[in-house]
Amino acid sequence: MSIDEEEDFTILPNFLNDNSSLKKKKDLYRLPEWMSSLAKRFDSGQIQAETTIPIDQIDYLDEDLRSILINDLSIQHLFPVQSQVIPYLIKQNLSHSPIPPADICVSSPTGSGKTLTYVIPLIQCIRHRVTCAIRIVILLPVQDLAEQVYHVVNQLGNKLQLKTALLAGQHSFEDEQKILVKQQLNGNWTSSIDIIVCTPGRLVEHISRTIGFSLKHLRYLVIDEADRIIDEFKQDWLNILDNAVGISSQIKNDFQPYMLSQLSSNHKFYQKLLFSATLTHNPEILQQLNLFHPILFSSLSTTSSIIMPSTLRENFVVCSITYKPLIVAYLIKNQLHSEKIMIFVHSKKDVDRLSSLLKLILQDKIQVSHITRNLASNKIQTRLNMFQNGQIQILVCSDVLARGIDIPNIDCVILYDLPKNIRTYTHRIGRTARAGKIGRSITIVEKERLQMFRSTIKSHRRNKLKYMDIKKEDFSSMLTDYQNALELFSNATKSYDPCSGCAIPCAEHAPFPPEISKDIDQGKMIGSVDKHRRHLCIGQSIPTSQWPKDVKDLEGNYIAELSRVLKEKKESIGYAVKLTSASIVTTTTTDDPAHTADWYLFPDQIKIKNVNIKQIEQVIQTLFVDDQSVIKIKDKTKTIDEQLKESNNLPTFDDYIHCERLHGTWLLVCCHYQRDIRCGVIGPMLVDEIEKYIRGKDLSDNVHWLKISHIGGHKFAGNVIVYPSGTWYGRITTCHIPLLIDAYASSEEEAKTKLQPLFRGHLDTAW
Repeated sequence: MSIDEEEDFTILPNFLNDNSSLKKKKDLYRLPEWMSSLAKRFDSGQIQAETTIPIDQIDYLDEDLRSILINDLSIQHLFPVQSQVIPYLIKQNLSHSPIPPADICVSSPTGSGKTLTYVIPLIQCIRHRVTCAIRIVILLPVQDLAEQVYHVVNQLGNKLQLKTALLAGQHSFEDEQKILVKQQLNGNWTSSIDIIVCTPGRLVEHISRTIGFSLKHLRYLVIDEADRIIDEFKQDWLNILDNAVGISSQIKNDFQPYMLSQLSSNHKFYQKLLFSATLTHNPEILQQLNLFHPILFSSLSTTSSIIMPSTLRENFVVCSITYKPLIVAYLIKNQLHSEKIMIFVHSKKDVDRLSSLLKLILQDKIQVSHITRNLASNKIQTRLNMFQNGQIQILVCSDVLARGIDIPNIDCVILYDLPKNIRTYTHRIGRTARAGKIGRSITIVEKERLQMFRSTIKSHRRNKLKYMDIKKEDFSSMLTDYQNALELFSNATKSYDPCSGCAIPCAEHAPFPPEISKDIDQGKMIGSVDKHRRHLCIGQSIPTSQWPKDVKDLEGNYIAELSRVLKEKKESIGYAVKLTSASIVTTTTTDDPAHTADWYLFPDQIKIKNVNIKQIEQVIQTLFVDDQSVIKIKDKTKTIDEQLKESNNLPTFDDYIHCERLHGTWLLVCCHYQRDIRCGVIGPMLVDEIEKYIRGKDLSDNVHWLKISHIGGHKFAGNVIVYPSGTWYGRITTCHIPLLIDAYASSEEEAKTKLQPLFRGHLDTAW
């Protein structure tokens, strides 16, 4: 395909002027009359339907760029929107007209390849630059989307010696500054970056605070998820950007003939490229972006006001609110089978509730997990990776994932709650049927909202939605499991006053089992952790829901071998070692976690990586029998604190076993679902609250946590052990977390006194 064939493209011209109701805004978006004859005109139309063009047949791409796409990125075809927009931008770049290029707006279905639609042509347009300067700015509304786009840009740009930077808060502001600019010997500042991917707020911050940060050479501004950026951000960032470029925000619309020669010699204009699946046509909103003679590339059909891939099958189910969780479980178990399913709900509370109920109903036969905005980004990414590689089949989430995040091969999206508007609906179901693949969406509609749903469907001409008739007798065989799940969940999450009989002033009351509000006197709180002198956590990539009632019953020979060696050497060791499992993102170098694990040893505060099953005996001998760990238990002349403060050498193992110190405070939270459902419910809630508080107080370098199995007494849920002190607390709730962290991260003795009613015991240090 040649770039000269562009005349056949179907592009909507100057779409803001097509609606007669917008005539009063017309002059804001037209070229002056004296320039009209110089402007390229296109006939009205839309991007034609689902056709793809083999990349090896495209001659408008540089040969080496085409080779990288095919050989390194495994991209063989261009999707429809790509085949329309890419040649237009490349040809526009080849023209040397003194008129600034028209801004473009691209409205295409989610999953249609819009990221590469702008990345490919813009990289080709700047790849032969002589000096490094910021020529492309790509804006995303949130950090996660920016990071995703950055990886695409960086992967392609690196191959062509273009430098890309991500400015979205993943790194400190100072670290970002070091990446962006460098100072020469003569004192001048130069750019080290060609392309930046950022959020609007971070961009403004660098414009204002980073010495040497310059946008004087900016050629392209990409506004991805444009409608969201318009909705969620004040447009002050655009004026600040224009000032940084050195252009008046109105100059494009106020050209005079005598300026023509000046325009051709002083390249101060940059082109705006807007992308979204639900791009607004509201002229008052778009006017804020100062678009110049905008051209719309659209996949929008004449019979629908929203854009969906043709490979998407849309369904809806009508049911009473009582049976919503059961309907979802029925669909998963009987109709969707082993498919990869994403479920969207409105609130964090409903995410927690639905994911817990599904686990109870499906009884761990299908792995269920959840994601909300409160989770740390690394935890979100971990769960996404597990979902992507099949370790998790069902992912329940809030709107944090409803836009832009590209997870390959999602078979079905279930909308548990009716979306608030058609735009939200579009982005939610857009997680499936991506890149030309077949996908399915199912919307659960409560009977009371059916009429409103039908009206919305009719007004947006979504005639493709098909009704799924599910009768009560279809899921009657699951009713008993459902009732049992509701009862178990209710018992595990009934609210009570966590301050009853407790000296801790709690600002809020967390859901917690009612049983533990009784008999909280010191004697009955004591557990069995005080019988042990060391605590060994075996870290493997095994979800907490898969832990058996006894950790020794874990599948595979690893734990069995470890238990055997500990038992065999019990007399030589001379004291009790508490053994628990820890659910982690494994850092081992093997794909078989049943034969390799990372060890976390407390109170020694060390991590031992990559211990394989054959090395277990050697490590046990070195640590416990030979007493060669950081803490010398057989040395009764020094306390644990004294030994930890000394610069002791770490134990020495084979070359393949790496040992490192664990610094700061560690909170070990019991999440043992099979041992006690209360711990399985409360534990993850505590971990979420710990993560939230750590992020809010910027304590990530000082406070850490592990999800672990049975601690040593499940009479009370909310079990947390704090290391290196070895202090064990029970009936901890989410409202106690700030006090708990402050007590140990800041060593506040008064806070520790307030925690006394929750004290359960202490690791044996009486040696």
